[in-house]
Amino acid sequence: MRCVRLTRFVAACLALNGMVGFAMGQDVDQEQPVASVPAPYGECALGYWSSNRNLDDVKDVANSFCILNWKPKLSTGASLGFNARLDWQYQPSSVNTRHRMREAYLDVEEGAFSMRLGRQILAWGRADRINPTDSLSPRDFTLLVTEDEDQRTGMDAARFRYALDPALFFTVVAARFEPNITPQGSLPANRVNAAAPDQTEWAFKLDHSGSGIDWSLSYFEGYERQGRYRFDSRPTHAPVFRSDFEKMQTFGADFAGTAGAWTWRGEVSHSTMRAVCDLCPLDARKVSRAVVGVDRDFLDTMNVNLQLFTTTRTGYQDPGSLPAAMQAILSGLNRLNSEYGAQETGLTVRLSDRLFNEKLKWEISAVFDLTGRSRVIRPRVTYAMSDHIKLNAGIDFFSGDAQSYFGALDKNTLGFVVLSLVF
Repeated sequence: MRCVRLTRFVAACLALNGMVGFAMGQDVDQEQPVASVPAPYGECALGYWSSNRNLDDVKDVANSFCILNWKPKLSTGASLGFNARLDWQYQPSSVNTRHRMREAYLDVEEGAFSMRLGRQILAWGRADRINPTDSLSPRDFTLLVTEDEDQRTGMDAARFRYALDPALFFTVVAARFEPNITPQGSLPANRVNAAAPDQTEWAFKLDHSGSGIDWSLSYFEGYERQGRYRFDSRPTHAPVFRSDFEKMQTFGADFAGTAGAWTWRGEVSHSTMRAVCDLCPLDARKVSRAVVGVDRDFLDTMNVNLQLFTTTRTGYQDPGSLPAAMQAILSGLNRLNSEYGAQETGLTVRLSDRLFNEKLKWEISAVFDLTGRSRVIRPRVTYAMSDHIKLNAGIDFFSGDAQSYFGALDKNTLGFVVLSLVF
């Protein structure tokens, strides 16, 4: 059904060409210079992964994918954008194929106003990879990708933007909710997952960029993309872990600037979550997140990035505060919800370099969970064998106590080698 909708959407966009020209004051009957149609571009790859990312102990996985992008222009101020991804995964017990249209949209610009209609990726935030204000973007955390940004799946949305002046923009987004795709391998069998709500989400953003300090203020009203679990032990049925999607309101801000050779950036957000299920708590949960960091280039090609982050939440209950018979249940519930304290702090470190006229790039990054004493360390190497062929290799190493953020993900420790053709 989604493919049918996308086909109709593309046909409608092409039909809109004349309407767009009319709206922009162009005579559609008048001969216009014919612009060259850009060719599609993208990447196809084949790789070996020592395990998958589903937390299920599956080892020795062959994975291939193709990403295709195409951005044809319809007229001077209108264009289309497409991004499709096809994955093929072989593992000892099964062969899986999945395909996804990540983006299929119409872009229109006229003076200070622009709009984008259709499926699109919406990424907000200026911090390095940890973005508390990025409430809109659904992700697939089970994808075998070398870069976290490729986990984004896109969503059906309408984005409208108006330039108040050359450096200040106001954006409004209306989007259909889509949840994250998360690993299933470690989830208990006695669970019931709620269906994703078919609701419209709203987001607003005032964004300053291009001169002085870059900053933005944002507001989001929709749903938390991760289902929240609770333990349902009513006598009418067997005990189960039941998940529901909470309504969420988030106020956020981000900023970035320079001071000499240093770049500094940060983000803060404050969210209020309200459960909407039967027998759910009536009190709202509140979660505040913040990240601040600096980075700097050394020796022309080397970059160092450091960040501190923190999360503060209400409603957290320490398993140690309960009788022994209930501690295991609450510990499991906290793992399902990825919550290990009323306040959690951490540190990120990233060191990268580009060598041999940028043919060889290496990076080592790490995230340290200072509260739960867990960590993930991720070295990466990319070698450009030619303008079109590159080789990627890396490791994801998770470690820590079982009752900690990265310790609970230790089954996703893996290594990979990927050969890519870029076209």
